[in-house]
Amino acid sequence: VAYILDDRGDFRARVNQELVGLSQVTDPEDIELLEALIRRHVDVTDSKRAKALLAEWRLALPKFWKVAPKVSPTEEGAQTVVRRHLDVLARFKPVAAR
Repeated sequence: VAYILDDRGDFRARVNQELVGLSQVTDPEDIELLEALIRRHVDVTDSKRAKALLAEWRLALPKFWKVAPKVSPTEEGAQTVVRRHLDVLARFKPVAAR
């Protein structure tokens, strides 16, 4: 699974949808994971762009696409993977805190 930021609004037209499935990021667990990944990125890189996305999260979230191979696992299996990623992220500490 990948999360793609579509600032230009043309990602859907440019991706080969025969190979991958696209969906807006609307599932609460996907939203939580995406936000956690961006927060982790800020912790590690101090990215101004990532900080701006988080500051305007309600406006930024609809610009993200969830991309997965067409041969993706079942929805239940995919949610299990999301939960595992969230568990792993929860154990990380920011570089500055080490």
